Amino acid sequence: MPTTMFSSQLYSVSHSGMFVFQQGPFVAVMGSIMIDLVSAPIEPGEYQLEVSATMGSVEVFLPHYVQFTVEGGVSMGGGNVHEGPGAWEVIKQKLRPQILLADRPPDFAIAESNPERPVRIRFITHVTMGSVELYRL
Repeated sequence: MPTTMFSSQLYSVSHSGMFVFQQGPFVAVMGSIMIDLVSAPIEPGEYQLEVSATMGSVEVFLPHYVQFTVEGGVSMGGGNVHEGPGAWEVIKQKLRPQILLADRPPDFAIAESNPERPVRIRFITHVTMGSVELYRL
């Protein structure tokens, strides 16, 4: 179970491939976790990611073609979904110290969803005095 306490961690599909979906739940306790799903293509299919933030934060960066749902509860915390071209600027700023990113998003990351081969991710969130932020191109 990937956990961070009092520190920051990055998990990237470009480094660990599809295994990033098998590593959960992701738990941030008084720290932060960034989950990069933008820097490499995601194979079509249905995935689930469980994320918990207790006095910490979890940020997930999604390509445009991903369809997603968010389920779970929040107690004295919050979260948001940030979408559109401005999301790439945020993603670059946050990931550049760890991952070499181009000035423009990769073509695969801004592609439309393929109804015949969709990528669906179900996020299950548990937030207590923290936040879960989703950024989608």
